[in-house]
Amino acid sequence: MSVAPNAVCSCGKPWQRTACRKRRPREGLSRSCEGQSVNERQPPGFTPPHAGLGEGREPSGPLTLGVRLPFVRALGSEARVHGEKARGGPQSSEHWEGLAQSAYECEDFATAERCMRRAFELGDGDATMYYNLGQILYALGDYGGAAEAYGRSLPEVKSALVNRGLCWELTGFFDRARIDYMAALRDDPNDVDALVNLGTLELSGGDVAAARDLLSRATALDETCHWQLADVHEEAGELRMAVQSLRRAIAAGEDRARPQYVRLRRRLRLQRRTQAWTRRARS
Repeated sequence: MSVAPNAVCSCGKPWQRTACRKRRPREGLSRSCEGQSVNERQPPGFTPPHAGLGEGREPSGPLTLGVRLPFVRALGSEARVHGEKARGGPQSSEHWEGLAQSAYECEDFATAERCMRRAFELGDGDATMYYNLGQILYALGDYGGAAEAYGRSLPEVKSALVNRGLCWELTGFFDRARIDYMAALRDDPNDVDALVNLGTLELSGGDVAAARDLLSRATALDETCHWQLADVHEEAGELRMAVQSLRRAIAAGEDRARPQYVRLRRRLRLQRRTQAWTRRARS
């Protein structure tokens, strides 16, 4: 999949193959067709190798696959699953899924992709396998391929909507991202990740009121989301409220809010001094 022409990241900066720092991807591999992820936050079915998925990849951060058989953390770049841990021999799709899981846990995503594609060659892929392939391709930075794989896991794996939406953003297709986030919220109005991603997307498009509503709903469910809500206050010129939101996010354990907190406190102090000097000058 190509990147949308003249695309910019929804944070307002020229598009690049890195996630906006405040987006919330769902991490982990799905364990079943019901779409439950390893950490409960966030496909078996997949196309044969060389079917158009997995092109144009660049490095990205790690994620976690949802696999249906036990795995062991492999040592080194070559992932291995002990014979007693895997179901079936080397010619079974389950065996190769197990290898993909081990490689993924070792952050050897290229090996994980090769193993998962081999699993598709040996058996009919289901929704969970497609979702897991999407997670691997996302980790490899192939957001177009990941979006396609996530799409093939739907509607069985509901969690795929948020991750596909994020992939659409990263490739510049913001309208498609909005559609997926809104669909996720129709399924679950309290989906914090969808609220955060849609809220930050709306803010980047200039809809401060919509962003405020969505991110306020997110903070009612997760205090760390005050980190994102602070951007709404800053955009609206509400520096004091932005600092208060960042303080609450830090207290809830969101340490990534600290640099912005320090920066806005300095701006707020400077603003207050300027206002004081202006009052003195007028008097």
